[in-house]
Amino acid sequence: MSLDPRPGRRLMLVVSISCTLLIVAGTALAYLSFRQAGSRVIGSSELGCRVAAAEAYGDRLSLIRLLQALASDPSIISADGTTIDDRLRAVGGESFGFTGGLAWIDVGGMIRVSTKGSSGLAADGSWWREVVSARQWTTSHALTSVAFSGEVMVFAVPTFDASGVVNGVLAGGLGAIWLRRQATEHLRTLEDERYGRRDDLLVIDLCRSWDYADVRQAPGRGP
Repeated sequence: MSLDPRPGRRLMLVVSISCTLLIVAGTALAYLSFRQAGSRVIGSSELGCRVAAAEAYGDRLSLIRLLQALASDPSIISADGTTIDDRLRAVGGESFGFTGGLAWIDVGGMIRVSTKGSSGLAADGSWWREVVSARQWTTSHALTSVAFSGEVMVFAVPTFDASGVVNGVLAGGLGAIWLRRQATEHLRTLEDERYGRRDDLLVIDLCRSWDYADVRQAPGRGP
């Protein structure tokens, strides 16, 4: 009497199919868990970036408000070069990050006063024209200008005479070196649960030309 081998083959087939299904299901679950973990990391990073961006925007507005308050000073309203020069040098600006100096440019584009740059020359760039034409504040990307010392990010506000007519532009040069030092120091003290891992802190302007600060390597040019 011989045994039929087919039941054993069927059992092996069933086991093989079951193992294959288990492997597929396990792989799918692992992939789903990976995607969910990735989404959580991305969401956390995005939130951290939003918080950092909000703080950076708030800092920018603070500097603009400082310049606007200074622009309302009687010495600025007078449009007298000597008086303005004395006032700007008394303010200084280094403690606020304006290590590139402060400057006042008239509506014709002439640098009338500069605490660290050159005065009596035509202002370069378009930032001062934007302020005069729009009668609103503006900021620039990282640049060099005869009105300031070194590489700076310009913060500029319009100034007005006693009649409310624009008579010039008051500007401060936020120093690139100062900003990199501040970014590096801030990076060392970041809270992991607030911003994420303390690997890199990038400072990129809207024109994508700002240098970045990285505690592990020397500053380099952005994309």
